[in-house]
Amino acid sequence: MVQDSDGRKSGFDALARLCNPPSDGMGERNRTAIAITYAMVPLAGSLTSLCIVLLWIWAGISLVVGRLAWRPLGAAAPLVWSQVAFFLALAAGDFINGDPLIAARDSFLRLFFLMPVLAVHRVALTRPSAVFDAVFRGAAIGGVIVPFVAIAVIAVTGEIRAQGFAGNPGPLSIVCLLTTGLALLGLRATQSTAWNALACLGAFGAGLTVVMTGMRGAWPALLPVLAIALWHRRSDIAIVWSGIARMQKTVAVLGLAALAALGVVLGGDYIVDRSLLLARDFEVLFASADVATTVSLRAEMYQAGMQAFWQRPLFGWGQDGLPGAVSPFLGSLYGGGFFFTHLHNGFLTVGVQAGLVGIAALCAALLSPVVCAWRRRDEEAGATRLAVSLVLVTAFLIPGLTNIMFFHDILDAVWALSVWTIAGTLMADTERTAGTAGSGRERP
Repeated sequence: MVQDSDGRKSGFDALARLCNPPSDGMGERNRTAIAITYAMVPLAGSLTSLCIVLLWIWAGISLVVGRLAWRPLGAAAPLVWSQVAFFLALAAGDFINGDPLIAARDSFLRLFFLMPVLAVHRVALTRPSAVFDAVFRGAAIGGVIVPFVAIAVIAVTGEIRAQGFAGNPGPLSIVCLLTTGLALLGLRATQSTAWNALACLGAFGAGLTVVMTGMRGAWPALLPVLAIALWHRRSDIAIVWSGIARMQKTVAVLGLAALAALGVVLGGDYIVDRSLLLARDFEVLFASADVATTVSLRAEMYQAGMQAFWQRPLFGWGQDGLPGAVSPFLGSLYGGGFFFTHLHNGFLTVGVQAGLVGIAALCAALLSPVVCAWRRRDEEAGATRLAVSLVLVTAFLIPGLTNIMFFHDILDAVWALSVWTIAGTLMADTERTAGTAGSGRERP
């Protein structure tokens, strides 16, 4: 009888620990959650957005019930509050110009930009070097898997361009750009050969998927993303290369050559076909502006967008008012009305929606990760944080000049996740969290 009572008590204790795990282990558990989430980024489409929302909700609950302490934002304040300012600028354009209920709906869908305010407090429990180690591991795993997912979806759907479970080549190209840089940043002299090989394969897989999306506006971002990661890890690469035997160097060179050949086989047709199509589109544009191509549609869209912007340059037309704002300035190519949800340029889209106020807020939101990371570049993992920030901004900014940048659940969620990851490392108290995320000063 006593044994049954003890067994029930042990069972209740186990259930209590499961439902309310000890808070002193949060810093360590962060690493697992971060790695899994970043592995999902290129793979799971809108399921990733849902998981990011759940992480935010859990952080909020932990703050409310006292499992997490509110910490000063400190060096992360400009980064976090710039996202809030961007949200408020867009909301102002909506409420000033449209129906309050529609404005509230559109603002609700942009709550991702407010999430860092709460989520940073969870990340701040873990040492910056441990956070980024988890980020890079997750990105490498996701990068290795994503081309197989993309090819499988192409085989099932018959679509020519990769879209994976994102359902759209545009968002997939951006999250794969981010994954490419993060995976390659995992290269380190202190890591094992197997891990460094995984980092390279992850970067290759994600980069190949960017090419397979056929998003020509994303392709130019591949080179700077790779350059940022390689420049940051240049000393690690040199150390690793000088420390391996000649036979291993030969194997590494042959492996890289094989990857390059595989990239040409799988991605070469995309580059050639899409580039030839772009050249033909420009020829058609110069010959006749009345023929609908991706280039002529954009040209007319940009012209109409600029005219709509100057009609209301301060607060714009609001998200719901964007189609009606540009439609009067569109020509024959849009005879059936404006059928896009954005203007294929992030700055122009925000300008029409929220005016100069919105553009200023967008610039602040994009620049703040790099500025904040630059100011703290000499701290623990500071150089790595700066490289991550540069990769993040490059992955969103360059594709966003000719296509989508934000205002898609996957993109907004991944941006929010990345912002609160960077901001959390800026807040982290290294001495306090050293016991939960490893001892000693780790090499970033």
